Amino acid sequence: MRIGILAIGSRGDVQPLVALALGLQAAGHHITFVTHPSYVALAEDFGLRVVSVPPDVERVLASEESDFLRRGRTDIAHYYRLVRQSLPYYDTLARQCWEACRDVDLVLHSLLGTLIGQTIGEKKGVQAVMAYWGPYYTSALYPAPGFPELPRWAGPVTPIYNRLTGRMMVQVPWHTLGGVMNRWRRELGLRPLGTRSVYRQLKRSIGLFGYSEALVPRPADWPTTLHVTGYWFLPEPPGWVPPPDLAEFLAAGGPPVAVTFGSIGTHRSEHITNSVVAALRELGLRGVLCGQGARAVGDDMFTVADVPHSWLFQRSRAVVHHGGSGTTARALWAGVPSVVIPLAVDQPFWAQRLYSSGVAPKPLNVRRLTEGGVAAAIRAATADATLQDRARTIGRQIAHEDGVARAVEALDAEMARPG
Repeated sequence: MRIGILAIGSRGDVQPLVALALGLQAAGHHITFVTHPSYVALAEDFGLRVVSVPPDVERVLASEESDFLRRGRTDIAHYYRLVRQSLPYYDTLARQCWEACRDVDLVLHSLLGTLIGQTIGEKKGVQAVMAYWGPYYTSALYPAPGFPELPRWAGPVTPIYNRLTGRMMVQVPWHTLGGVMNRWRRELGLRPLGTRSVYRQLKRSIGLFGYSEALVPRPADWPTTLHVTGYWFLPEPPGWVPPPDLAEFLAAGGPPVAVTFGSIGTHRSEHITNSVVAALRELGLRGVLCGQGARAVGDDMFTVADVPHSWLFQRSRAVVHHGGSGTTARALWAGVPSVVIPLAVDQPFWAQRLYSSGVAPKPLNVRRLTEGGVAAAIRAATADATLQDRARTIGRQIAHEDGVARAVEALDAEMARPG
């Protein structure tokens, strides 16, 4: 098939879809990979045919308009603001995605590409497939990532609330972008939609979910057309070798603690990094600090702007991170414990799942962060044998899941069904 993949969103949205695209391409499908300028090189380095569409996501996330990310807020108002940031670009984005997918037989779309992907599929009369890296579909079992969990005493209200959060994942973008979408739909000769119509579209769609049931079980109330496949891991960049000074640092002592807070984490990196470094030194541990905002001085700390997590984490004794979906996945795969300081959006969801699965101490609150609290969490991650054993067990399970192969197999089977 000729497959258009709408990889719309941040790096955490795009990178798993590069891995899925490579699997589909290896299976004989012809891929058009549609993504933002920030990630064109990432996809092209693996030999994919790429079409660039606006905006430059890294620039948008770093703008003053995204300051809510710095506050570590996850409520619905801030989710609304995150979606609203795309409004000035959305009409152009939709049109360019349509042009890129004019000749495709199938459209796969990321979470933030849902409205565009579903419209393209409807206009062309082809299947539009959800390709999400988290459980972004309504269920009574848990709330959608990015929404707070209710306390246990909420009782029978909890399933109702959980289902509503899944619907909000559709309603909030449509409330913001529906006017633009319906103008575009009229130009395509399609009837305007409302929120319920969009939700009904998704209920009829195939879904591929690139995460592991070892961390988040598949809800029993999901349709059979939704497939939890395991993580879509991207190989290490072609020809990548570690910097000599990093290799020397690792060889000079015991396994370090890896520290990374992703692109969002750079907004708060100085305060967090200082707390983590002080905690590591209190415990007599070495650290490797990753990211543009990471800074530390001393023979016991190594700073690197960018290094593949797959390479570093399996050489580390624990990972201190923000709970981003990709970082969470790689820490689990490496079989090492996590210490999580969630900052925004879906990160508290993954942090809670790591804690509930027994591979991390209780998540730390970034707004009440103390050196003592960080030190206690790192001590648990590096000294608690039960926690370490659990991390190794889940790591072995995830290492045996070929999420990309299972996703390709599930998609081919769904497309082969009559009707």
